[in-house]
Amino acid sequence: MTARVALVTTDLTSHTYGDDDAAPLSAALEAAGVTVAEPRWRDAGVEWAGFDLVVLRSPWDYMEHPEAFEAWMDATSQVTRV
Repeated sequence: MTARVALVTTDLTSHTYGDDDAAPLSAALEAAGVTVAEPRWRDAGVEWAGFDLVVLRSPWDYMEHPEAFEAWMDATSQVTRV
């Protein structure tokens, strides 16, 4: 079975807020046989339970939505490893 890893980002991903090492990290994980996704933490359509591991990479707007981020962390940690 292939491991699935989510590298969590934000809606603000841009040149200013981007994660410059995301591409090499994703490539290295994929070379090791890991399936990688870069979902946004506020995307209600993401099935977090489908990931074996959720890694906080660049959820830069968490500080603007602290209650929502805390609720997301609580809910996500109930269905997968964060």
